Amino acid sequence: MEDDEPPSDEDNEPSRPRAQINLQAITQAMLDKASENPDLDRALDPLMDAAGIKDGDVAGVVFSGPKGQSWPTAAGADRLEMLGEWMSTEYWMAN
Repeated sequence: MEDDEPPSDEDNEPSRPRAQINLQAITQAMLDKASENPDLDRALDPLMDAAGIKDGDVAGVVFSGPKGQSWPTAAGADRLEMLGEWMSTEYWMAN
């Protein structure tokens, strides 16, 4: 390829579509239980499994920085709020 030629489409990998997820499978009881767990990964695992979320990319973004750092010592109500933000972001990214 010459230096002045634009890159071809072959150089770009197509984006992978996100797998179908079912956030409605996450019950309030599951959220309440997750909010009691000071270990964020262990709190999220059953929620992600129930919803069919195969990777933690979105959770990694939502819980990076201060949110993730504050999870272990946050009050249950604050954790529920964080879980709600995570679920909203998962929904937005899936649609």
